[in-house]
Amino acid sequence: MVDFKFIYQFGDFYLDPKSQAFYFQTQEIKLEPRIFDVLHLMVQKPGEVITKDEFFESVWQGKVVSDWALSRAIKVLRKILQEYDENETVKTLYGKGYLFSYEVKVLEPEVYKELVTSTPNNGVETIEQAILHHGVSTPAQRPDASKNITSQATAKKVNTEEGRLKYQTLLALILLSVLVIFFLFRSNDEHPTKDKAGIKSIVVLPITNISGSEEYEYLASGLTDVVIGQLAKEKSLKVISKTSASYYKNKNMTSKAIAEELNVETVLEGSIFPNKDKINLSFRLIDGKSEKLIWSVDDQEPIQEVYTLFKGTAEKLARRIVANSISGSQSGLVQEKTNSETYELYLRANFILNSRKAKNLQKAEAFLLLAIEKDPYFAEAYARLATVYIVMSSYTTGKRIDWFNLAKEYTDDALALDSNLSIAWSNLGLIELGFNYNLQEAEKAFRKAISINPNNVDAKRYLAELLAISSNYNQALEILEDTWQKDSMNPLLIAVWGSTLMMDKQYDKALEKFQLAISFGGQMIWVNRDIAYAYQWRGEEELSLKHRYIEMKNIGYFDNGDQEFITATKQNGLLGFWQWRLPLLLEKWHAGKLHGCYIAEAYAGVRDFQKMLQWFNTGLEQKSEICFQLVKRSPEFHYFKMEPEFKSLLSKFDITI
Repeated sequence: MVDFKFIYQFGDFYLDPKSQAFYFQTQEIKLEPRIFDVLHLMVQKPGEVITKDEFFESVWQGKVVSDWALSRAIKVLRKILQEYDENETVKTLYGKGYLFSYEVKVLEPEVYKELVTSTPNNGVETIEQAILHHGVSTPAQRPDASKNITSQATAKKVNTEEGRLKYQTLLALILLSVLVIFFLFRSNDEHPTKDKAGIKSIVVLPITNISGSEEYEYLASGLTDVVIGQLAKEKSLKVISKTSASYYKNKNMTSKAIAEELNVETVLEGSIFPNKDKINLSFRLIDGKSEKLIWSVDDQEPIQEVYTLFKGTAEKLARRIVANSISGSQSGLVQEKTNSETYELYLRANFILNSRKAKNLQKAEAFLLLAIEKDPYFAEAYARLATVYIVMSSYTTGKRIDWFNLAKEYTDDALALDSNLSIAWSNLGLIELGFNYNLQEAEKAFRKAISINPNNVDAKRYLAELLAISSNYNQALEILEDTWQKDSMNPLLIAVWGSTLMMDKQYDKALEKFQLAISFGGQMIWVNRDIAYAYQWRGEEELSLKHRYIEMKNIGYFDNGDQEFITATKQNGLLGFWQWRLPLLLEKWHAGKLHGCYIAEAYAGVRDFQKMLQWFNTGLEQKSEICFQLVKRSPEFHYFKMEPEFKSLLSKFDITI
């Protein structure tokens, strides 16, 4: 069991494992939890060589991570220490490990207490005098145990008396600010207020940034997320997801038309106008049938504390919309999670991540790393950073394992800091599915994410995809249909619905869903691939090749003309398609731009079983759920479904075709 009672001093630095505090003289330095773990292990073994395996066992608790994770932690720690001490104190011994060259003293708790509370009047004028007065422990008295981030998160909750006093003062200020906001929040009821108990459904349209500057788009998007998230907590209220609501952004449609399409009673419109140190907020709740204004709210607030402002605004709107709103029954209506600067970095990253554009992912990563640096206990930032790395893994092949390792590391950190974080459980499910190939654990994680937040549309879609891979089509279709009730304009959700229907051999219904997804602006290249699969399953080769043509065109294969494709398919149909495509896929593979299971499908298409099996195994080594998705959807793999070697391989993952 880890002993947290010792305080470590090296130079003018002080490390207190119990309260998760790290100081230079009297200045507190915030460390990421994982960096704190690395430093904690080092101060327990000063002057000793610590191997990589020791770090992985102590800091990462034996979990599989890449060497890059440790290298990054050491690099960050060195940078922090060198800001206060230019000497090289963390040394790399190549082929051996790392060495912490500081002389470390181990203080008793009484010394630490006196250090942080000492004044000239109590007879202790300096830290050194306090140490001499009480003495220090010998190296033999140092604890030999290390700790993990979960222990840190628990220890952090054990506050000193001074910490509790600060917390109470902060809470009082927050409550006071909420009361001030409440009385300043002016309403303008231009129409008799609709009975709250009568409002059963609502869509929150994307809040508009009317400042004229794209710089503030992330604030509008972030406030939309917070308002939808708050309203979605109300069990009595049907709230349309942001994805479907975003379909109507910049569309010239009446509120009545939108309400009819989404089958909701009310429409909430909003706008923001940031202006220097203040922000103007405006909201209008509109009756979906009559288009009459139910009420409107206009307000101006300071912009210094964005998180407090957003949460306060969302909770006030919820209380106006829903009778007996849960936001009104919670004590401490607004609880500050982090400081305003850190929260804005998080909002910027979230705004970028929602675009899902590969070129912007590094910007999102940079914002989130900076947010974590400023607040090492901001769990949502860790979870979102893990999401960034999971998305990055889908755009690469050679570094896929590294991205998954990073995603796992930051997901573990997020859950250690907040075990009720739905997005972190979603990430864990994706890691278990695409990296560990553990379908049972993936299902548990997705279900946990949904139990925490029943409105987590992504987690429901992931769970449905997993159930379809496991041939549990009825469960998958039930989840998709239920999710669609609140997210009926989400092209990705509808496309996955189509793929699941196709795997269940409901080809006509599948094709209807695919066309619906495309009509809503779905730009997923794989949709035309799955349409081609559906026609191939129905035996309509000509229509299958038609959609293969569209797929290849969208990928960019016809930039230099399409004659080779036309010639190959005209002569040999689908076999000609695979004969034409196989060398192109191999070329992409050698350039490091393709997953091995796509090549396995091509070899299945030309009926080369041994090469198919070889490349399928190669794809599994690359770590991705792509292999499972392809083997369930593509007719080509089914040609070999009775081959014992192939059946045995798939049975390891409880997959049948």
